[in-house]
Amino acid sequence: DFETADSTIRKNVEHCINSIPKPIILSTWKKSKYIGVHHLPNRQKPHQTCIHHEAKRYLLGCYRLTADAARAYDEAAKKLRKKVNFSTDADYLSEREREMEETGIHVDIEEARKVWIETDA
Repeated sequence: DFETADSTIRKNVEHCINSIPKPIILSTWKKSKYIGVHHLPNRQKPHQTCIHHEAKRYLLGCYRLTADAARAYDEAAKKLRKKVNFSTDADYLSEREREMEETGIHVDIEEARKVWIETDA
């Protein structure tokens, strides 16, 4: 009976261990050249941006273009007086155009601005 009980306990333990959800491996996140932007592969909007303030992390949104994610970070960073990715709007717009040409992804500028406005509210 001890062998049967031991076998049953092992099966229960293995089942419990296998049923624990696996954590997201942070190595799947790819850092961007921009502050506060991470690349999450295999998503419709793969560029996530967040900002840290007073020991808390605030998610600012997910974007199709890295430049738009960086710009969303910049909007929050200016309010918190932190370092920004783009010093001028011209820098942002030229980088955005370059990225759209490189990737073949076209995102309307008004769609990106709408997200920043919702983030500000």
